[in-house]
Amino acid sequence: MKRRNADCSKLRRPLKRNRITEGIYGSTFLYLKFLVVWALVLLADFVLEFRFEYLWPFWLFIRSVYDSFRYQGLAFSVFFVCVAFTSDIICLLFIPVQWLFFAASTYVWVQYVWHTERGVCLPTVSLWILFVYIEAAIRFKDLKNFHVDLCRPFAAHCIGYPVVTLGFGFKSYLLQQALPPEQQMLQRQEREAEEAAAKGLSETEAPPVSQNGAPANKKTSAPLAELEYREKAGKGTSGGSHRDPTDNCIPNNQLSKPDALVRLEQDVKKLKADLQASRQVEQDLRSQIGSLGSAERSVRSELGQLRQENELLQNKLHNAVQAKQKDKQAVGQLEKKLKAEQEARAAAEKQLADEKKRKKLEDATAAKAVALAAASRGECTDTLRRRITELETECKKLTMDIKLKEDQIRELEMKVQELHKYKENEKDTEVLMSALSAMQDKTQHLENSLRQILQKDQEIKDLKQKIAEVMAVMPSISYTADTSSMSPMAPHYSSKFMDTNSSGLDPNASVYQPMKK
Repeated sequence: MKRRNADCSKLRRPLKRNRITEGIYGSTFLYLKFLVVWALVLLADFVLEFRFEYLWPFWLFIRSVYDSFRYQGLAFSVFFVCVAFTSDIICLLFIPVQWLFFAASTYVWVQYVWHTERGVCLPTVSLWILFVYIEAAIRFKDLKNFHVDLCRPFAAHCIGYPVVTLGFGFKSYLLQQALPPEQQMLQRQEREAEEAAAKGLSETEAPPVSQNGAPANKKTSAPLAELEYREKAGKGTSGGSHRDPTDNCIPNNQLSKPDALVRLEQDVKKLKADLQASRQVEQDLRSQIGSLGSAERSVRSELGQLRQENELLQNKLHNAVQAKQKDKQAVGQLEKKLKAEQEARAAAEKQLADEKKRKKLEDATAAKAVALAAASRGECTDTLRRRITELETECKKLTMDIKLKEDQIRELEMKVQELHKYKENEKDTEVLMSALSAMQDKTQHLENSLRQILQKDQEIKDLKQKIAEVMAVMPSISYTADTSSMSPMAPHYSSKFMDTNSSGLDPNASVYQPMKK
């Protein structure tokens, strides 16, 4: 026995030394494996003219899509694929080719080293520096030997997919920070329970040393197997049975296990029970959160619809108010125009009445003068007579036109009254505008006809002036009848038909002789 114990103690020391050297040799072998893989991939890239390292993010993307479909459903998987595809398209369109290939290759190799168990240390940093140097110094400028069009979508995916995962990670971090304190406390308790369970299991894996110095590996392996079996049996038992089914299966040599291990087992059981209860509570809370989220989404959708309806009603009200204001302004302008037209019509009627009176007087005097001149002397030219008859016919026509215009004015007055009634109702302003435009056209036509009448009157005045000049040249006429019964008559022309300008003609001369110059 002593010799056996001595042999075991001698074998125990090099075992510890082998663990240290095993860690050193293992890390060295790991980094050598990284370098070999990197060199092989670069060689394959150079030989086959393709960037094979770009396939690794694509494989990660496929795994992520499968996991999201498995745990979160088809809708989230489709959404994730659409977001990743959009990010890839943006990177493909807006990043230059050389920088895209450089960033994609650098990210792949840096991320590949980052996924190891070593973390950030001197060998990983040195590998990163080596990868970045090779990519920047050699492969950044050497793109002619590769199929650029074939590799470019994969390179864009190497940049777009990490951006999407980083965005989802940031979103989950914000959601975790926005959780209520109770749920954060439950998650913290779950993490502490998992850490305590892992710590207890690691302590049970440490081999205790016997009094003689030999490791008791055979004794510690049995409690671990027993613990695992109890955990599995505890999951399989029903809720009513609280007795451990492996109590009768424990060997006699394991009944005297340390109290610390028993306590650890009890703590592990308690922690697992707490963990299961907290998970149940978490599931309940998540279901409540889901129901509340769905209710909130429905309320938000209803609120959005109500806001849209409110905005539409406000816009309609605003448009109605603006239309009413415009109608009021148009009605005011129409009233002003109507007043101006009425004033202009009254002035035109007054002027027309004055012209009628003056014209009647002038016509009467002209008729008398013409009759006297025709009776006294038939030397008036035919042209003057024709002109006078034409003017008389034109005057008759103009009087008829004036009567027609007066009738039209009466009709317009009736229409204006109808427009007033229409304005009081305020239902349709377009009819008023059309009627007003028609009235303006008719008043314009009246003004034109009045202007023509004035021109004709001016021509009549000119003719009367000419007649007065002709009558001024004629000698004074007296009747040959009895002087006792009839007094000598005055000249049969009015002084107003004579030219007011001084003339060198003698109206009493028997014979007119033109003056010689």
